[in-house]
Amino acid sequence: MAKSDSKKGLSCSGMLGAFVFVVVIGFILYRFVLTSPKTGSSTPPSGVASSTSAQVQTTQATQIEEAGSVYTEDAQFSRRNYAGVYLCEATGYVVNDSGRDLVQVTITVGFYNEAGQRVSTSGDVKYGLKNGDKWFFTVSETGSDITSAKIQEIEFI
Repeated sequence: MAKSDSKKGLSCSGMLGAFVFVVVIGFILYRFVLTSPKTGSSTPPSGVASSTSAQVQTTQATQIEEAGSVYTEDAQFSRRNYAGVYLCEATGYVVNDSGRDLVQVTITVGFYNEAGQRVSTSGDVKYGLKNGDKWFFTVSETGSDITSAKIQEIEFI
């Protein structure tokens, strides 16, 4: 029998590809499964301690006719370092005291560097927010230069 010259196993690039795949799947599971509140829940996720935490600057409450408003409550900023990749999150509650049920609420958050320059903007959407209810939002971004967040806008219909 003749010997085969072909190598068995994974090449270095194949192992790197498998490692990246596992990291991406792990991040997706962590972000969307393990830390997302269940549908209908108004409590924030728990379990992961943040390395940096601060209050999120909020903008003035959006008024709906003179009946009430839609505003944020307990907004927080956190920044976690995962082997040099920084996950930055703005979390909190959007409160509907408008006097009516809302079809859709969109929150937009700006992420800023230490110099106060906006480096990124991201958002979250909730469909169907009843009058008097709270919605726990999470707006995420990655970046080593992000040091703070500010709520830019709350839109609703």
